[in-house]
Amino acid sequence: MKLILLGILLGAVVGKNNLHIITHSHLDAGWVQDVDTCFNVVKKIFSSVLESLLANKDRKYTVGDLYFFERWYKTVLDDA
Repeated sequence: MKLILLGILLGAVVGKNNLHIITHSHLDAGWVQDVDTCFNVVKKIFSSVLESLLANKDRKYTVGDLYFFERWYKTVLDDA
């Protein structure tokens, strides 16, 4: 019952299918490529996601890999 009430508060419609899309990033550090090669891909993703989030304050983004996020964040701070 609590989930139904929460869903209604979040805009879900009872009796209809409600689709929730949760965007996220997932790239295991060093799984297929070395860590630095993976990071070069990930930093482009994070930078473009940040631009998108700044352009629309209603958007949300979930990060699955904190190793890359922390490394990217430190790079952004160093550039500031």
